[in-house]
Amino acid sequence: MKILIDLDIFKYIPLDIIYKVIVFFVIIIATWIIAIIIDKILKQLLSGTFPAISASIRRVVGIFIWILGSLIALSQVGLNLEILLVVVALAGIGAIISMRHVLENFVAKYFSDAYIPFNKGDVIKVGNYEGEVIEINPVATVLLNEKGEMISIPNSIFMKKISVNLSPAAWKKVTIPIVLSSDINFAEFENLLMKYMFKIKHLLDERFQPILSIKSKSQNFIEASLIFMINDKNKKDIIINQVNTKISEIIETLKKKK
Repeated sequence: MKILIDLDIFKYIPLDIIYKVIVFFVIIIATWIIAIIIDKILKQLLSGTFPAISASIRRVVGIFIWILGSLIALSQVGLNLEILLVVVALAGIGAIISMRHVLENFVAKYFSDAYIPFNKGDVIKVGNYEGEVIEINPVATVLLNEKGEMISIPNSIFMKKISVNLSPAAWKKVTIPIVLSSDINFAEFENLLMKYMFKIKHLLDERFQPILSIKSKSQNFIEASLIFMINDKNKKDIIINQVNTKISEIIETLKKKK
């Protein structure tokens, strides 16, 4: 059975309406393509990130792109653009609020790496909870108590409550998180950094050699950590600032060599 379409019907539709409909669908298709491209880029950039965080960020960005594209497309059929911008802003605020707890824990994790003195294997106490640290991920820190129970503490809690490291001489241990672009030669970076650590060995506990290890690696970034032990707790902040300054200098030197 053949279905005949009377093309004469289109001559009764104003050209500006036809133009707007075409532009509408072009924008929708462009939005679809852009959403796919951005998702692939984010997937690569966040490949070294905790999967739940990566999925949440990609989902929110994808929704935002579709909202923005759809509203721009709708503006072609006469919807007020100022109203669209207000709607987009409200949608963005809503997305941030909906992910507030996840983002709060994610950001707190990086602050805790530098400023909260505990590592895997340490015994810590936070509020009424006490146990050995068995895992530190971007969302939570997991403790194992004496009863064999696992306790998951959101990282944001460490920025709000007092935590106590019960491990002997915990003040000696310093962990400095380091993020390098993947095009920097890690072996060369390690060599220069270890030479500097040797120069300041009088400030360190020489029984424990500094350790530089890679925590995660993606196509764009290398996430590493430098662990060393100090011999004077009164100089801890000074030593950390000196080492951080030297790390920045080494990174800049290696960037200039590229």
